[in-house]
Amino acid sequence: MKTLTKSNPELPIKKIQRLAEIETQWQAIKKERDQLREELLVLTQKLDVYTLKTGKYTLFRAKRVTPHVTDFNVLEASLKAQDIPYEVETVFSPRTFLAFQKAIKQKIELDGLEAQETEYIVIKTK
Repeated sequence: MKTLTKSNPELPIKKIQRLAEIETQWQAIKKERDQLREELLVLTQKLDVYTLKTGKYTLFRAKRVTPHVTDFNVLEASLKAQDIPYEVETVFSPRTFLAFQKAIKQKIELDGLEAQETEYIVIKTK
């Protein structure tokens, strides 16, 4: 096993150092970005604005709907009762969760499943 030292010419020490610098900068920028997004979300909710378009950027207020299983056994019984196919590994499979998202979009009621909505801000620059 090789050690990470300046004397080892095979290791890209300058790249590692630069990556460490960028990671430090990213943490500070990410914190500010998240704070701005939260403030803009609150402001757009107050003003009932969903889209703001300028010549340089477009700001969207978007919504993510995530299926949340509240009771596994009740949901499984509900799926069987409505003859909806599903897969179970140790939990519902990712493919089944996609079906849950589709059921939520189509407003199909399944006992033991609820929709968690999360609003967030997206900005696209030109």
